[in-house]
Amino acid sequence: MRSKLFFILILLWLFAACKDNPYGKGMRIYQQHCAVCHADDGNGLQGLIPPIRQSDYLAQHQDDLACIIRHGLSEPITVNNQLYDMQKMPPNDKLNEIAITNLINFISNAWGNQADFVTVEKIKEDLGRCSTGE
Repeated sequence: MRSKLFFILILLWLFAACKDNPYGKGMRIYQQHCAVCHADDGNGLQGLIPPIRQSDYLAQHQDDLACIIRHGLSEPITVNNQLYDMQKMPPNDKLNEIAITNLINFISNAWGNQADFVTVEKIKEDLGRCSTGE
């Protein structure tokens, strides 16, 4: 009986270890929707498209990221002491809350960025706030 229990526990552990994690899903979403502009390595396009890699803007605007991803960005921003005012970031309204959550968790913890893990509930709250203009 103990050996069966041990075997089941090992199988459960292996199953949990092999499941996709949010960072992997977020990386795939980033590659599909963001890397063309922000580059595979998150460095952006100097002077035109801001970097995500080690971005002070990203770190300081965690509560705004869901709205920026969903609705785009057309106003000038300063990232790492450089003004970016030439390119409009297009909206990404095809991504649902789960995809946006996975994307934010990835970009906020890739390339030297370090931010807290966000939940789908938090992203829904953030998106509700930006759609009402608060």
